[in-house]
Amino acid sequence: MGELKKRYAHKLLTNFTETLEAFLIGVSYKFFCWLQEHQEVFIEHKTTLRFLWG
Repeated sequence: MGELKKRYAHKLLTNFTETLEAFLIGVSYKFFCWLQEHQEVFIEHKTTLRFLWG
């Protein structure tokens, strides 16, 4: 596969596992930020699935 070198923040990523982990953390963070701004979309989705929140 060769040597994979990418920069993510301040850490040098040298293998696929580290790169995948960094990618997933980034996607999770972006989704969390989006969800904070669009909570009504999440609530409406859960309502259509008939989940009740206390």
